[in-house]
Amino acid sequence: LAETYEQHGMHSEAGSVYTSLLEEADAAAAAAGDAAVPGLSGKPVTFAVDTLTPIHFLRFTRRTAGVDGARKVFGAQARKAWCTFHVYVAAARMEHQMSRDTKMARNIFEIGLKKFIAEPLYVLDYIQFLSQCCNDSAQVRSVFERGLQQALLNNGTGSSGAAQPSSATPTPYPAANNSCALQLFDAFLDLEYPRGDFAFIRGLEKRRALAAQSLSSGGGGGGSSG
Repeated sequence: LAETYEQHGMHSEAGSVYTSLLEEADAAAAAAGDAAVPGLSGKPVTFAVDTLTPIHFLRFTRRTAGVDGARKVFGAQARKAWCTFHVYVAAARMEHQMSRDTKMARNIFEIGLKKFIAEPLYVLDYIQFLSQCCNDSAQVRSVFERGLQQALLNNGTGSSGAAQPSSATPTPYPAANNSCALQLFDAFLDLEYPRGDFAFIRGLEKRRALAAQSLSSGGGGGGSSG
């Protein structure tokens, strides 16, 4: 309906449709309480989080009200407890692709990382952005290590599971469900294989093997090492 209104130049009516849908989501989130708060992998969420409406509203506002209007919409959505990482990714990508503002895009990703560092898909989106759009290898590796450390901590490894420099002699990770860590290792290795040096890549492969060994040993739940 909103798109139909927009096609006919009825922007106010289209905006009202999005606003109404978001108000319904706000009410549902308030009723669900803590169950409506996303951001921790593995945490049960009984509230059906609406990820698409905020993104469509964000894009609609960018088309009809420009960059300033879109930024206001993003700011309002980001303050909501039920806002998911998808909204941050969409906003950052839009800043880069439509406004050519790479700095703003990175700022959005960094702000989101403080909230969604436990979400491997968000970390991977940020890594992909840094690799493809910024060509910043140092920052890519920094974000990877931060995301990896959080993934290991969340899976019960404690401080001893913290990410270690690739040049260090690998030590076995404590038994845990390291499936999120393996996701990060696999994606990061895919980025490093074409351009990384042999020693760094070899170090990553050893660390991934140890995480996979910990997972296959049965220390923390289902999943496979791939």
